[in-house]
Amino acid sequence: MLIVAADNSWIVERYNEAKQYIDSVRNANGKIPLASWQKEHSELSKKAEELDGKYQILKTKVAQANRFRVRVYDVLRKEKQKIQPMKKRSQDMEL
Repeated sequence: MLIVAADNSWIVERYNEAKQYIDSVRNANGKIPLASWQKEHSELSKKAEELDGKYQILKTKVAQANRFRVRVYDVLRKEKQKIQPMKKRSQDMEL
């Protein structure tokens, strides 16, 4: 039995999608195959933990690269500030 909604109810849409999915995965006697779902859940959980570990490593590397970038720009800005007064002094001396 599908519920039909005329008012664009996202809840009803999600319910209908879930019902169709559950109906499609039931085995021959109409039961949900819990053992296979638990196995799949375990495998996906391990994969998620692995990906999270990789994500954390990349997140750390990006943070380090950003700190390095900021330091480089600070050094460049300081060097530029040192050079500009020297140029201004030399121009003043020429006048």
